[in-house]
Amino acid sequence: MKSITLREIAEHLGVSAATVSIVLNDKDGVSAETRKRVKEYLIEANYPIRTERKMKPFGNVFLLKYAEHGMIVEENQGFIAAIIDQIQKDFLMQRTNLTIVNCNRGTIRTELDRVSSQKPIGMILIASELDDSFLDALETIKGPLAVVDHSMRFRDIDSVVMANEAIAFNAVRYLFSIGHREIGHLRSAVAISNFNERRAGFEEAMSALQLKETRTIALTPTLEGAYSDMREYLNGRADSVRATAFFADNDAIAIGAIRALQEHGFHVPDDVSVIGVDDIPFSAINTPPLTTMRVSRSQLGHLTVDILTRRIKNPTKPACHYLHGGTLIVRNSTRPR
Repeated sequence: MKSITLREIAEHLGVSAATVSIVLNDKDGVSAETRKRVKEYLIEANYPIRTERKMKPFGNVFLLKYAEHGMIVEENQGFIAAIIDQIQKDFLMQRTNLTIVNCNRGTIRTELDRVSSQKPIGMILIASELDDSFLDALETIKGPLAVVDHSMRFRDIDSVVMANEAIAFNAVRYLFSIGHREIGHLRSAVAISNFNERRAGFEEAMSALQLKETRTIALTPTLEGAYSDMREYLNGRADSVRATAFFADNDAIAIGAIRALQEHGFHVPDDVSVIGVDDIPFSAINTPPLTTMRVSRSQLGHLTVDILTRRIKNPTKPACHYLHGGTLIVRNSTRPR
């Protein structure tokens, strides 16, 4: 691959070659916004940045990716990977090394001890599947720690999570706004923090809108698992699906359930509307394309680096919890009633 020149970089970004040179040499003289934009493009273009090859890193951060059963972490590899990619990019611009460690129930305590012994400037735990019984142990960790994708609102630990209750509430409110009054819940059969909060948001929305829950169906939170469970549920009792619309805890559940519904003669969205959460790649190419609540992976990554950096700079400040909301993406799996 032909290497890109400094002049080509400048032309692509619409800045002067001198500006690119200032950023490359980590000098003063450009705005923070321009510096960030140039550095991001340099990383994308694999251009050797001076800070990488000549300057010592500010420190080391360890990121532990926890998997309990793999249903969430493995099924949503692209979602988790996109968050981690953004974290890596942001730390690279800060001249901070990031080391990724995989762990599970059997190894997490050992890995936490091992990582702590190396005295990193901070640690990140991707905790989508973490069991609440382990939260007490996290509070014993010395040094800056940020937990991602698991609610820590009652703990003295920094966290970055999706605003799950608000996301579910707004999804139900959207279904209500297009005329649906018989709304059911395609709920995860696996209880994790995110899904528990989405259930709470669903119930809060139903109460606020003065609706009675039509049907709750518990499904495995994977594409194939949800399809299999929904197909089994529908066998012999397809007429029991009284809902005109369903809120699904995630897109995998929504897509799997839609497939089973279609096989049992239901037309989505004419007979029943379905809305999910996440906006995974399959959502846009599903038949029909899935209406969903999109969650920005890059923003979750930015927030993670921000909250950990603030903790490193101010170790004694009270715990901070970042909530990131979702954006409604209307496609063809929902229609007005």
